[in-house]
Amino acid sequence: MARTAPTCRPTSHDSTGSAYPPEQAGHPAALGQRQARPDTGETKGGRSRTVSIDSGTVQVLRDHRERQVTERLTVGPQWRGDSDDYVFTSAWGEPVHPDTVSSLMPVLINRHNERKRNDKAGKPLPAARLHDLRHIHATTLLRAGVPVHVAAARLGHADLSITLRVYAHVIGERLSEAAAIFARAIEAS
Repeated sequence: MARTAPTCRPTSHDSTGSAYPPEQAGHPAALGQRQARPDTGETKGGRSRTVSIDSGTVQVLRDHRERQVTERLTVGPQWRGDSDDYVFTSAWGEPVHPDTVSSLMPVLINRHNERKRNDKAGKPLPAARLHDLRHIHATTLLRAGVPVHVAAARLGHADLSITLRVYAHVIGERLSEAAAIFARAIEAS
């Protein structure tokens, strides 16, 4: 049986029932934080979760929302979205199928690399799948020193051992750094 990725809708968190909750970045109810609803899908573990986002991402999502409202008004009665609006939709307001997003990755990477070639600036991005962004995110967090249990919660791993197994190479790097820190502390004492 094939499993499809959940389609997530905005979750209301504020007292007015607004689909776009309080504007505090880092607050669990910040704009752009989404939870899968039972009617639209769940995480692989069958649960929903909230993921904190930074203020820059909040602004990107606000700007996207403004463009989406403009599109909705332009399309008029042909808009196929419902009153609870999806964050990412087709030009007609329908939810975007997860395979569509996955197939856009090579297109976006090629577009980015073409601009870089024309500007003769920076290194091109390597080929990547959408799911690779998840691994890049986790690896970046762990290399930056974010505790494993925090990264595991962000990834939605129900069991810390999953994170430890999948990202053992990164954790191994951190263990080497810990040994060097310990040695410097002993020498300084």
